[in-house]
Amino acid sequence: MRIPALDTSAPGTEVRDGGPGSGAAGPLPPGAGGPLAGLDLFGDGFVRDPHPWLDLLRSQAPVHHDAGTGLWLVSRHQDIRRVLLDPATFRPDNAQHAVTPLPVAVLRVLARAGFQLPPALANNGTDSHPGLRRVVTRFFNARRVAEAVPVIERLAAELLEVARARIDADGEYDLFTSFAQVLPCRVLMELLDIHDVDPATLIRWSDASLELFWGRPTPDRQLEPAEPAGEFHRWPSTTVRSGRALVEPGLWPRLAQEEEAAGAWVEEVLRREPPVTTWRRVVARPVELGGVTLPAGAQLLLMLMGSGSDPEVFTDPERMCPHRANVRHHLAFGTGRHRCPGASLARAEAAVALRAAARGLPKARLVAGAEGTPMLGLLSFRAPLRVAVADG
Repeated sequence: MRIPALDTSAPGTEVRDGGPGSGAAGPLPPGAGGPLAGLDLFGDGFVRDPHPWLDLLRSQAPVHHDAGTGLWLVSRHQDIRRVLLDPATFRPDNAQHAVTPLPVAVLRVLARAGFQLPPALANNGTDSHPGLRRVVTRFFNARRVAEAVPVIERLAAELLEVARARIDADGEYDLFTSFAQVLPCRVLMELLDIHDVDPATLIRWSDASLELFWGRPTPDRQLEPAEPAGEFHRWPSTTVRSGRALVEPGLWPRLAQEEEAAGAWVEEVLRREPPVTTWRRVVARPVELGGVTLPAGAQLLLMLMGSGSDPEVFTDPERMCPHRANVRHHLAFGTGRHRCPGASLARAEAAVALRAAARGLPKARLVAGAEGTPMLGLLSFRAPLRVAVADG
């Protein structure tokens, strides 16, 4: 998708002065014309290929008010990093609020189930955060992550054995629903010693929570996922990495043969195609950000995916280069006191899964048309909903 360059002579599209020598572009007024007028964060065009929009936002309106959501979109790496490192000014209180307001009928269903989202980690700006984080990080320390690797390898091998049988019988296999979606769930269940519920149920609860809190469902549709909404543990990134690896010339066999190749590819995909694409913050006091003065209470949407393609940080950002020197400067896991505590486990799990898939399905190829698969298009999460592969 090609978006025309911003015409600064058009009404409502002027680039505003962000201060002496700042070079910052100001926000377009809500409802203004110009190329950003067609931006819809839930629209099919943005969900399928957000990069043209993200490039335009970052270069022309790095702090931009989106009339459709009421959020201020922050898209430059330096601005997002500043926000994440200053939780006193940019608070995390709204990080897990429902994007689409929940109607009374849905709130009643959730209340009957005792469902609530008290300040825990991602949405906690209180004094209780450090203590809670210490408890969680003890579970994700280096020793425990290393101990988890054999578990991940064993479970991945079990799932891939089924995959090979499915390909032999049916001719193709869906890496998303039968591998990438199931593996993280089974790993966490084993690490947490959970045996009283099956993976399919946990995945159903997770899907419901995702849609209810990060989607744009109609009021009638909101009632459907309200009942099973309970827990979000799914990490959809394995699907993204496997799909990208299958279309990158020569990469799939290297992942099977070279021990470090999978880890390097994981980092590069985290930079360019992170499964967690955005995160939210709320302004605690009037503040200037990217040349724009924001009032207290302004709701920010940090475009994590766009920050990974910032040319001020990453050379040739559109090119997939797993051995770039600064690849870990991406913000896919956030930064600062609210950085994802499970980042090490997520990295290990993704690398092991990718390497196992390349070794277990050495001749795998994407089924024709799979590149155009429907995407999970929520405000903060993105992944293909189907990655069909067959023997090459």
